[in-house]
Amino acid sequence: MSVGKQMQLEFKDFDQVANVYMDFIVGGGFFIPMAKVDFNLGDEIFIALILPDEPGKRHPAATKVVWINPENSLKGKPGIGVQLTGMNAGPLNERLKRCVGSAKKKSTFTLTM
Repeated sequence: MSVGKQMQLEFKDFDQVANVYMDFIVGGGFFIPMAKVDFNLGDEIFIALILPDEPGKRHPAATKVVWINPENSLKGKPGIGVQLTGMNAGPLNERLKRCVGSAKKKSTFTLTM
């Protein structure tokens, strides 16, 4: 298992959060689209998460890769699904749910399943 990967992820608006939020992941999670997938299942990633309700404020998010959609997939965009882990997973998941609830676009079509 690879440990110590870091990234920053900024959601510009609530619709963007709603498009990647994965409510079927225990404890909450989201999909990160990417052109090249350099992660493996179980990789731990520390993400500085910026949410649309507090632009510029970084929320620390410990995550674990639980889903991979490879570059050559015939279904959907390539990227990874991450599960929130760590002490702030619960509160951060609640924030994500509120962001999804604030989305203007109420479509059931998302970048996830």
